[in-house]
Amino acid sequence: MVCRKVFVAELVISAILLGFIGCDTGPKFYPITGSVSYAGQPVADGEIIFADAAGSGASAVGRIEKVRYTLQATAGEKQVRITASKETGRMLEGGMGAKIPERIDLIPAQYNTATTLNRTVDPQALTIDFDLK
Repeated sequence: MVCRKVFVAELVISAILLGFIGCDTGPKFYPITGSVSYAGQPVADGEIIFADAAGSGASAVGRIEKVRYTLQATAGEKQVRITASKETGRMLEGGMGAKIPERIDLIPAQYNTATTLNRTVDPQALTIDFDLK
C-alpha cells in the first residue's frame, strides 16, 4: 500500500514538472537596436516606442542615448513613436513656486503623437535605424 502511494505521488509530481517544461511563457522578445537622426542631425537624447500595430500586444520602450537605442520587442508590425526635447535656457514657474527648465520638442508630431512611422520587427534583422526628415 505504501509503495502504491509513493508511486502515485511520483506520478503526480512528474506530471506537474512536465507541465511546467511544456508551458509557453508568452511571446518571444527580440533585442532591437538602431540609431535616430532628424533633419540630418543625430538625436542625442530621447525616447522611442514600438507599439503593436494591431493594438493587441505590449509596447516596447527604449531610451535614445548618444544617437543609439536598444529595446526588447515582439516580432511583427509596429507603430513607432519617437520623442526628443531640449532645454531652452529659460526657467518656468512650476508647482509650489518651484522653477523648472523650459523644454521644446525637437521631433515633429508626425513622428510621435500623430505618428506615421511603421516598421516590422523581423527576428532576422534586429537593427532598425531612423533617418527622419
